[in-house]
Amino acid sequence: MLRTLLGCTTALIVFLNFGPATTLSVAVQTAGATQVNKADIDATVDAAPEGRVSDQQIRMVDAGGHNVGIGVVHRPATNSGSGIVHDKQTEVY
Repeated sequence: MLRTLLGCTTALIVFLNFGPATTLSVAVQTAGATQVNKADIDATVDAAPEGRVSDQQIRMVDAGGHNVGIGVVHRPATNSGSGIVHDKQTEVY
């Protein structure tokens, strides 16, 4: 009986000392930063069609289950006020 109690106590002490440390040491993978420089933006703007609505993507980034697009949006001037509506799309400016 004493040997069983001593064995259980030792196992509990070992678990309490090393169990949480092992659990907390799990590395969390994070995505790195995405850089868009002036040359990328200029190349995208130069490739866009002139005089019409244009949405040109520069980068698409997986942000942990969500795709975040980095792009250039061009809307030419209109005579009447108008706007666009996006359904089920999140935009970050």
